[in-house]
Amino acid sequence: MKLGFVSIAQRGFDWEWANQQFEASKRLLSQLDTPVVAPEGSVDTPEAMSNVLDRFISERVDAVIVQNGTFAWGGHIVNIAQNIDCPLFLWALPEPTLGGRLRSNSLCGVNMNSSALYRLGRFYKYVYAPADSEAALNAIRSFAKVVDTACRLRSTRIALVGYRVPGFYGSTFDELGLRKQIGPEVHHIGMAEVARKMESLSSEEVNRVLNEYYERIGGEDIGPENMERLARACAALDALCRQYGCSALAVKCWPDARQTLGTAVCSVMSKLTDDGMMAGCEADMYGTVTMLMQYYLTGKPPFLVDFVYADAEQDTGVMWHCGNAPFSLADDKSKVRISEWPRSFFGLKPGPFTFAKLGTDNGFRMLLTKGEALKSEMVFNGTTSVGRFRTPVMKLLDAIIYGGWEHHFSVVYEDVYQEMLDLCRMLDIKPVEV
Repeated sequence: MKLGFVSIAQRGFDWEWANQQFEASKRLLSQLDTPVVAPEGSVDTPEAMSNVLDRFISERVDAVIVQNGTFAWGGHIVNIAQNIDCPLFLWALPEPTLGGRLRSNSLCGVNMNSSALYRLGRFYKYVYAPADSEAALNAIRSFAKVVDTACRLRSTRIALVGYRVPGFYGSTFDELGLRKQIGPEVHHIGMAEVARKMESLSSEEVNRVLNEYYERIGGEDIGPENMERLARACAALDALCRQYGCSALAVKCWPDARQTLGTAVCSVMSKLTDDGMMAGCEADMYGTVTMLMQYYLTGKPPFLVDFVYADAEQDTGVMWHCGNAPFSLADDKSKVRISEWPRSFFGLKPGPFTFAKLGTDNGFRMLLTKGEALKSEMVFNGTTSVGRFRTPVMKLLDAIIYGGWEHHFSVVYEDVYQEMLDLCRMLDIKPVEV
């Protein structure tokens, strides 16, 4: 990903100060992990802006930061918007001095530019902060993370292993609509191909995965043969995803997996998601895409959950699934067990989280809230987290039930509520904030 950066100014204001701020801003932006393409100095004429735009286009920038060094000609922002189809970030600078001559009028310039972009229907963000400030750097970092996530989604391929679970109508999805608007390509893998891959694996490949399981859990009670079968399924799914260039997978985990592969894959998803290969239960493609969004924003593995219990008195809710949570989210590694089908058993750690789900209702929409996970034991068999949300839990439940939301939600242990909201606006997904 690349960012373009240009400062627009007008010589009737303090041109020298504007150029000083431009240089200070470039030094600040050098702290980003993202390459920044910028001209030598501030831009004041349409001809100079045309040269900058040619460079941005040739270097294929993914977003443009437009700083108002001073108030400037309103045609600049329109020319940028019409020539480069990418997100825009407006940067207003506080006045260098108060009293006497108005030296910059930067804030008014950003106000004018935002109005033009609004009328053009373009996505934009802004910051009002000095050129050398942490506030500006943090705002641009947040913006860059969102842009990077949108870019990565456009180059993502997701494996759909099988199809939806019987009766799970919420797991149906618009494959071409997803590709067109959000970006991911779906690659179909049959369960029989997974079974063949399992049998073709060497003992060395399986033992490597098996050892990785034992390093992450406190124990198991399913026996060595079932653990070997679990590791074999995990290695096979991982190998097929890598073979086909997939960054994530959504699996028809029941009844097909147990019938065809000879094992449940709940704990497979625990490990794959932990390893950075997002794994969605019950072939929920939109749930898997939500996991990818959160993972790209944070670098942390999310947990795809059912919302199974609301306690109005304590104002908490239980987020649970059969046993698919990433092992790294366990509150106590010594209590992590693989049991029954097999599946993972443990309670999740406390901490801030963002709760979201991509869905559809005459177009894409996103349920979005956040909260704090509380320290708790495993509430129900499987993997569980108890959370207190930013809104009363019964209000959240009303929003889910009356809003017709599909029954899976993705939870990531970081507050990226604003970034998810910005991503929705960038991708023209209707946010439903609760």
